[in-house]
Amino acid sequence: MTNSNENQIIRFDWAMKRLLRNKANFSVLEGLLTTLLGEKIIIRRLLESESNQEDEYDKYNRVDMLAENSKGELVLIEVQNNNEYAYFQRMLFGTSKLVTEYINRGESYDKVILATGAWLGQMLEPLGYQVDVRPQKGQLRDYQLDRDIADYPVVMPEGELDIIPFQKGKISMGATHENEMGFDLTVDQALLNQMETEALAYYPELAQAEVIGERVGTRAYTSDFSPFWGAVPDQAGLYVASGLGSSGLTTGPLIGWHLAQLVVGGNLRLDPADYPVEQYVKK
Repeated sequence: MTNSNENQIIRFDWAMKRLLRNKANFSVLEGLLTTLLGEKIIIRRLLESESNQEDEYDKYNRVDMLAENSKGELVLIEVQNNNEYAYFQRMLFGTSKLVTEYINRGESYDKVILATGAWLGQMLEPLGYQVDVRPQKGQLRDYQLDRDIADYPVVMPEGELDIIPFQKGKISMGATHENEMGFDLTVDQALLNQMETEALAYYPELAQAEVIGERVGTRAYTSDFSPFWGAVPDQAGLYVASGLGSSGLTTGPLIGWHLAQLVVGGNLRLDPADYPVEQYVKK
């Protein structure tokens, strides 16, 4: 609900959250979801969407629920009225968290996929493998511009610099490629300022933009900067992917699809021989 005295409005997600505190009211949203999705939806339970916040924006004012569709599949549904730039990343996190909650202790699996980035070596070391994967630090800076830039192009000049516009005036600039920083996650303002100076030649608007934050992450890269994915040698049912570096956000979904096809015996579009696991994962 807004705090404005002039225009007090009850937000839809705020109302749903309070309405659904009573299980008897689930039918209200079930009817709406059934109509929107075109199949029978049954809400099994309301998830605790605010109990595990790591910051003030984490799962803020959001309705999370576990539902079941007409095929008997469990579906994670969110009702939200906030702008979300990292929607797909958060959706992946929420779904993964839900899957792990349904894994029973001691339950065995025929096939496992390890896509743990720069930490793959630590995962495989107990099995006696040496992995040619190392961490690469990446930093970027986010800006807010007081204009609509949704039709602005993505700028990817030669080198490390990328400038990516989003809706509602947000711009992301980055990212650095720091090969000798290990798993360090501290922000280097001097390095980002240097990159900003370079970016001004392509996006002069950045000079008027407000800096709204910096982000730091850890990529995985190999000694020859090539990615690999597929089955682990001499380890039946174990599959890995790593070394994607800064291309992970764009090529990651494609590699993930291929790993899923390997697991279920489906058809592949890429040849795994071009991304040999045995070249980077050895005993």
